[in-house]
Amino acid sequence: MSIIERALAKAKQEDRVAVEDAEGLAHQPTGVVGAGLPADAGPTDAAFAGKPAPTEGDSGAIVPAPPGGSGLAREDGASVCEALVQAPQDVSPPPASVQAAEPERRSAIAPDARPAPSVPPLLRVEDLHCAFDVSKPFLNRLLEGEPRRWLKAVDGVSFEIPRGETFALVGESGCGKSTVARLIVGLYEPSAGRIVFDGHDLARVTRSAERQKLRRRFQMIFQDPYASLNPRWRVERIIAEPIRVFGLERDARKIRVRVAELLTQVGMSPADGTKYPHEFSGGQRQRICIARALANRPEFLVCDEPTSALDVSVQAQILNLMRDLQDALGLTYLFISHDLAVVRHMANRVGVMYLGRIAEIADSRTLFAGPRHPYTRMLLATIPSLAMRGQRADLVRGEVPNPITPPPGCSFHPRCALANERCRREAPLLRALGGGQQVACHAVEEGRDHE
Repeated sequence: MSIIERALAKAKQEDRVAVEDAEGLAHQPTGVVGAGLPADAGPTDAAFAGKPAPTEGDSGAIVPAPPGGSGLAREDGASVCEALVQAPQDVSPPPASVQAAEPERRSAIAPDARPAPSVPPLLRVEDLHCAFDVSKPFLNRLLEGEPRRWLKAVDGVSFEIPRGETFALVGESGCGKSTVARLIVGLYEPSAGRIVFDGHDLARVTRSAERQKLRRRFQMIFQDPYASLNPRWRVERIIAEPIRVFGLERDARKIRVRVAELLTQVGMSPADGTKYPHEFSGGQRQRICIARALANRPEFLVCDEPTSALDVSVQAQILNLMRDLQDALGLTYLFISHDLAVVRHMANRVGVMYLGRIAEIADSRTLFAGPRHPYTRMLLATIPSLAMRGQRADLVRGEVPNPITPPPGCSFHPRCALANERCRREAPLLRALGGGQQVACHAVEEGRDHE
């Protein structure tokens, strides 16, 4: 064997170990994307396991992907599946002995924190993971002797949303909130975990007609209203796109009537349908996005910071409109924001995320009245208040760690005043405290949070 062949063999072996370490990309447990594939199937087989993910249409609406498409994407916009196909030698499955020796995945939620059986929620997310391949090309890694690198954008997230309620996800930029939203609507493929919508595991729904029928029941409102609207289309065509794609109506006159109803429902004039997006203000464009999201009569809306690009006065109008629509239509919201004042106004329950994991879940009133996790307290301390004058420098410390190389143990321990040796060594599990509150913190578990 030549020197080059030995170097290639060594690099392949290192890649196999790296793929094993990347949770869910090489081995996926039963019930997640790629489940049911043969033992020798690699990540590419799992990514193309006959489940086309929905994509953003020309106007930004969530529509089913074309046959053969994949929602697995990298942070840089390139498809992970493309990278895997282009470099098949990087994703060779490890030997059977290595697979058998792989330890079982540890859930991020403690058994005592799992909710008791009751009325089934509309949406249930279980131990959701999503890792992106941020490695250099294979030849560069071979020459530089670098291993593969993975960014764990979502690392064991679990929560439930009852029908007709609003669940908010909050946290600093880069904590994985928007990635969770895109995983739920199918723009990204999860590396592991389950997304159950109204009793249907989305990863197990493989028939095209059944998937389209299920996808029609939820929709997404994007953060930037102008970027999510096709500037070359008139408003009436933008709003009518989901109606045509899902085949809800084929008669042109009835479609125009439905578009006029939607525009009126969001507080605009039916005559605005003949205009282009650039002719409206930011608040009006967001109303158009809401009208488009309602076009296919969804039950569940994913709202990815829908008011962050708007003025305060316009924010109040959009939020009140969303509350009115929820009351009138019985909608269920996943509301993503970093504005705690907005979350307090909108949400029934709140989940706090930090570096891809859930730090605390509680009812909105409980969270704002008595936060338990040190990170939640830090977020609430950043709200401008005269009572907190002079204390902000002590409460807010450090920067968010690099998600590619997160700290060991609890990812918040470098910024936490209550951290001890256990926090630096062991990642905390999400545990129930009573009253529906769940916290992932060793200090709270040991009673050190009141010291």
